[in-house]
Amino acid sequence: MKKNNINKNIQPLCKSKKYGITLPGFIIVLLCNLLLPVIVQSAELEVIPLRNNMDMIAGAGANIVVHHGEDGVIVVDSGSGDRTEEVLEIINQIGGGVPIRYVINTSANPDNVGGNEALSLAGEPFVARVGLRLDPNLRSELSSGAIIYAQENVLFHMAENGMPISSWPVEGYATPSGSIRLNGEGMEIKHFPVAYSSADSIVDFRGSDVFVVGQLIDATRFPQINLEQGGSVNGLLAALNELIWMVIPELPLTWREGGSLVVPAKGRVYRHGDVVQYRDMVTIIRDRVYTMIEQGMSLQEVQDANPAFGFIGQWGDDTPGSEWTTEMFIEAVYISLLTEMQAGEQ
Repeated sequence: MKKNNINKNIQPLCKSKKYGITLPGFIIVLLCNLLLPVIVQSAELEVIPLRNNMDMIAGAGANIVVHHGEDGVIVVDSGSGDRTEEVLEIINQIGGGVPIRYVINTSANPDNVGGNEALSLAGEPFVARVGLRLDPNLRSELSSGAIIYAQENVLFHMAENGMPISSWPVEGYATPSGSIRLNGEGMEIKHFPVAYSSADSIVDFRGSDVFVVGQLIDATRFPQINLEQGGSVNGLLAALNELIWMVIPELPLTWREGGSLVVPAKGRVYRHGDVVQYRDMVTIIRDRVYTMIEQGMSLQEVQDANPAFGFIGQWGDDTPGSEWTTEMFIEAVYISLLTEMQAGEQ
């Protein structure tokens, strides 16, 4: 990627002083409110300013969040790995050349962890760390770059998925949550044991009021549910309900910039009301499918009844070659509910 292309993409209006924009303040505020949640689809990677020293990179797989400061760069999720060279060039520019210290993974989905190895090797650790449940002989190799940090189930699922050892987490947590503090920012990494999978976490940047929620939300399509790795629709809804209580709405001054920002796996930045709408969509479809199962309908009969009606226009991704279609989502919901209902009868 040419340097001038990157510069063009990372000149946000919201950072007018940094980039020398002289528009009147009220116009800048208006444009920020309108444009902040929107990610334009293009061949170029998009850099969306969040808050303080935080930016989001879109277009390289899952959304990548970059927090930068004098202590170094923290990257949340590394993308699919297909455009890592471009991602690293952007991180270097927006981070001012300070090294990557941590790569935090919110799940083991390949879109979230595909760039782990390259981003880690491009960084520098503060000190050597002992790998998380790994062969000690691998410690020096895996700890030579930025620390890859995740809930321990991410490591297990990455191993199941056949991901290279050099991309596995080397530090993490097995408790309900972990924490890191860098650049004057406290970060809580909270685990949801059943959601997209059994390895989902959100990263709560407390000072900036930004939540990076990974596969709990996909603003471009219906949520994925990985049944083989411990996911369930009811677990996903429980996680979304808890997230809603954590995210702060813009109330009472709704006309001002404020409230929590929620970065999904893909798509535009969400706010409190968007998360509520997403939760409601999953709840309604879950309830429709549950009712149809109680009526004795087979999976094909449920599919034919179109329980996602009313939501396909916004979240359905049925384009040729789509990796997660409406039909796949309904099948996952059906199997998840049927399995729980059958288990409850035993």
